[in-house]
Parts: sequence; C-alpha cells; structure tokens
Amino acid sequence: MTQLFRLSDIEQSILMIAMAPELNIEYARQYADLQDDATRTKPCVELAMQLLRTFRTARMPAQAILDPSAKLMKFRLLRFQESDPSHWLLSKSLYVDSQIVNYLIGIEQLDGRLGAAAYFADRLPDPDTDWLHERHLGRMQKLIRSQLTASGALNRKFMFVFSGEAGSWKRRSAEAVCRELGISLLLGDVAKMLQHPMTFADCLFLLCREAHLHPAALCLLHSDSLFAHPDRHPKEIAAFLDTMDLFPNLTFVLGTRSWPALKSSGNEGLVDVEFELPGPELRRSLWNRLAALVPMEERVDLEAVADKFRFTPGRIQHALNMARNLALWRDPDHARVSMKDLQASCHAQSNHNLGQLADHLTPAGTLHDLILPPDQNKRLQEIIDQVKYRSVVHGEWGFRKKLSRGRGVNILLHGPPGTGKTMAAEAIANELEMDLYRINLAQVVSKYIGETEKNLHAIFQAAEESYAILFFDEADALFGKRTEVKDALDRHANTEIAFLLQKMEEYDGITILATNLFHNMDAAFIRRVQHCIEFPIPNDSQRREIWKAMFPEEAPRRENIDYEFLARQFKMAGGHIKNVVLSAAFLAAKEGRSIGMEHLIPSVKREMDKTGKLTSKEDFGAYYALLGGGEP
Repeated sequence: MTQLFRLSDIEQSILMIAMAPELNIEYARQYADLQDDATRTKPCVELAMQLLRTFRTARMPAQAILDPSAKLMKFRLLRFQESDPSHWLLSKSLYVDSQIVNYLIGIEQLDGRLGAAAYFADRLPDPDTDWLHERHLGRMQKLIRSQLTASGALNRKFMFVFSGEAGSWKRRSAEAVCRELGISLLLGDVAKMLQHPMTFADCLFLLCREAHLHPAALCLLHSDSLFAHPDRHPKEIAAFLDTMDLFPNLTFVLGTRSWPALKSSGNEGLVDVEFELPGPELRRSLWNRLAALVPMEERVDLEAVADKFRFTPGRIQHALNMARNLALWRDPDHARVSMKDLQASCHAQSNHNLGQLADHLTPAGTLHDLILPPDQNKRLQEIIDQVKYRSVVHGEWGFRKKLSRGRGVNILLHGPPGTGKTMAAEAIANELEMDLYRINLAQVVSKYIGETEKNLHAIFQAAEESYAILFFDEADALFGKRTEVKDALDRHANTEIAFLLQKMEEYDGITILATNLFHNMDAAFIRRVQHCIEFPIPNDSQRREIWKAMFPEEAPRRENIDYEFLARQFKMAGGHIKNVVLSAAFLAAKEGRSIGMEHLIPSVKREMDKTGKLTSKEDFGAYYALLGGGEP
C-alpha cells in the first residue's frame, strides 16, 4: 500500500490508526473510551493526531495530511464518517474505505460496489487474434516492453485507443497484448457505469483504483456511449479525463472511433490503433479458418459468402454459431450447416440500422420475369456479373490497388412510370441474393440546412455495415439539376448533390437510382454514373408477353381474352397492365366467374382515365359493348 500510493511515514501511521478497529474490536472500545462516547468507535481527527504525536516526533497539521488533494483523501484510502454532524475537521471521525480494508487483510476480490460493470479477463490462449492482428499486437508489445522497469512497472503512462466496427476483436486484442506481457487485464463497461446507481465519476474512480491495487492494465469497453454524445455527458467526460490523469495505468479505450475529447486531453501517452474491416482476401481466410470446426455440407461456398458479406471477425464467428444452431434445430442427430443456414445467419448478422429512412423490399422476380428489349436485358446481366466477379477483378487481378474510390456499382434506371424500373432493382437483388432497401426520400430530404447530408450519411453508414443495395426511387427529387446560385438556399441545394455524389463514390456496394423524369436529372451527375439504362414503353410484341405473364397459373381465365387486341390497342407499360389485370381479377372473383374480356375492358377504361389518357369508342372496337353501352 505504501509503495503503491507512495505514502509518507506519517500518512502510513494515520492509516494504521484508522485501520485498527477493523483488525481488532478492542481498539474500537478503546477509541470510544478515549473520546468519552460509546458510539464513537472510529477515531476522530484530533485523537488520531494525538496518538500520532506519541510515537512520532515530527509534527504535521491535520489540514495538510487530510486535505482533499493529499494522497490519503485523493485516493480515498481514508474517508470521513458521513453520519458525523460536525463541521470541524478535528472532530470528524475517520474510517478506512471498505475495499482498502479488504486489500490490507489479503482479500483480493474486486470491489463489490462495481457489480457487473467490471471483471477480469481470462488468460486463455487466443490463436485467432494472434494471427489476425499480429502486426498491431507485435508493435504494441514492443512499445510497452521498452518502458517496463525491472519491477514490472511502466516508466510512462500509455492509453491505447482502439477504434473499429463492432466485432473487430478489439477486446480480444487487448487481452492478447496483456497475456503476452504477463499483465492482468481489468475490463470495465462504460455503458454499464453510466447506468450504475453510483455516479459515473465514482464508478470510474473505483475501477481505476482497482487496476492500480491489483495491479492490472485497464480496458474500457463501449466508450462510444460516453463520447458519442458530449453534450449529454459533459461532467462525465471531464471526470473521465481527470481520473485518467490521476492513475498511472496502462489503459485501452475501445470504441468505433477515436473521439475528439480523447485527442484533446493532453495525454502524452495516447496512441491511436485503427482496426479496419478485413479486405476480401483476409475475409476469405477468416471464414475458412473459423469454419474449420463447424460441420458443413459440401455445397457450402464460403468464398461466395465472404465476398458478399463484409463482416468483422466477430460477426463471422456469430454467423457461424447461428448457422450451427439452425442446423441443429433442423436435424439434431446429423447437424451439418447448409448454404441456406449460412445465408440466413449472415442476413441476421447484417446491421440494417436504416430506421425510418428506408423500407426493406422483398424481391419477387428475376431477370427472366422482366420483359425488356434485348439490349436492356443484356446490360442488367452485365451489372450482375460485374458484382459476382468483382473479387476476381479487384482482388486476384489487383485492380483494387488502382481504385482508391469508386469501387462500388452505380446504376441509373430511367423511363416512363410502370416500365419495370423497380422490378429491375428487385431482380438485381434477387439474382445477387442481397438485401434491397428503398430510400424514403420524404424522410431524407429536409428543408433544414445540414439535415439532408446528415440523413444521407446515416444511410450510407448503415449500408456499409450490411452491404445492402440502396434504391433511390424518384431520384430526380434528390438528384435534380443544379440551380444557378442566387442565394444561400441554392448554394445549399448544390452542396447536397455534391455530398451525395461523394458518398456514392465512397460506397463499395450497389446504388440504384430510378427516375421518370430523366430530363430533370443533373447532367454532371449523369456523367459520373457507371450504368445508365433506359426503360422504354414496351412495343406491341412485348406488351402481349406482359399481358400473358401477369396472370398467375392458378388464376382461372376464359378463352375469350384477346391478348393481341389488348397489346395493340392500349399502349400501356407493365405497371399499368398489372393494375388492370388485378382489378379485373377482383371483378371476376366478385361474380364467381373466370377472368375474361368483360372484366378486363372496364378495368382498362378505369386505368386510362386514372392516368389522364383520353379514350374513344373506336379504341375499344368490338369490345365497346362490354363497357355497358355508356360513352367511353
């Protein structure tokens, strides 16, 4: 204790005087007698000073020894009894902090007041971490060793700030460093300390003192809960910085970012260590290494899974564990993970934290269901192939090194309403077995300066984690022509477009934009889109195929449906044809009959009226009578 806190002889003696009743109850009785009060079993400051003078020739004022900045009080080794009503220092009763008592009598358990917010790391070997973060671990170990004294103490303080996505094995890396150096590691959960019945400042102080007592390095988990919202926790952040200055611990602070408050703390020993997402090659190695102990079917393609899901090591491990549980549930006796199990578990691990800014779409069709001109079909297939083989081109062939940005795929689909743009986005997602999110522009675009950029940043950040396809429908609302700068609002609108272009180029995934108003799109934006595909109004032949394809096999149809007439006479896009067929189906169901021209013709009339297209008697020809004889 004396060495740990560098106590003077007088401070050590005061601590012993206060400690005596904890060792023998007789001292408590004697203190009560000396203070002429049976209830005062703890020594008051005046009594402690009198006892001190009986065996110490040096005199030192109590005010100096027990000042809040002096070691006994600063490290909370001694406390004043809270129930003591006295305002005078000499009459206050002293007692030793309960955890210091435990330490002095040889009880080495953690301070119980911390509860679940603190625990020691185990010392089991971790070959996965050693292999994955060998470069980081080696440099940290070398740096720490260079400052270790013969007694095992550090010549200087170090605070390693580990930043990276959840599951980057930051905690396991801190454990690996300390295990290699033979140092115990005490883990503290910042999020739990913020919710603790004690104040955050008290929790953190006790935690740091525990690390100093044992001694151990300190690892602070979930630091984002404190530093991500500095306006909510100004007092707690100040307490954090003060407490870190007070104790000479080796500290690891773990979060998704290296927060400004840490960098501005003036800590000379602060070292930033970034844990980046594994690249394609390393990700494939991780999947193969971690999956080695999981029984799998032969058809499982780990390379395809690794290319599709950009997971941290922790998420890969969680996905494998979940896939194993799915296989066990399906067949407890012969549990072997299938490709379907693995894909389901990976989708569950994906972080779709898009909130109210996007809607998750469930793809219903494939490229074969799209009825488009041959050139459009070919272009869509090329896009799908580009995504499928990107690991070969970017990874094996080295093109990733040549592309600092713009490795993602940007697609602009344009054409009149109902021509299949949304269905094409769904087909791409279905073919690639990727999640598709339609961005809710009403929630994204804001009249307040800076809010649109903030929403867009949140969208792309969430998409990076889940590797989802982002679908901006009616994109002209966001990507419209840049206006001439006449005022601050015009300048802000142009800034939004520039910001979105930047985020699209930085995003490694797939971004699909659809617009009915191609002429309204910004020309500079169109030049920077990789794939621009027009969806024209279908011709007669294509419309005939669309009419036929709209009827499910189970739907009852009459032989009188004239597909040739419908395709030739009404120049509708696929979306409108779908509305007509669905409306006719409900008319037929109400009558209890099969779907026929008597249901389709009235539905066509309503759809044409709805879209503002004028019709005449001649448009319906011989089928005009099916409208009930009224004027069309």
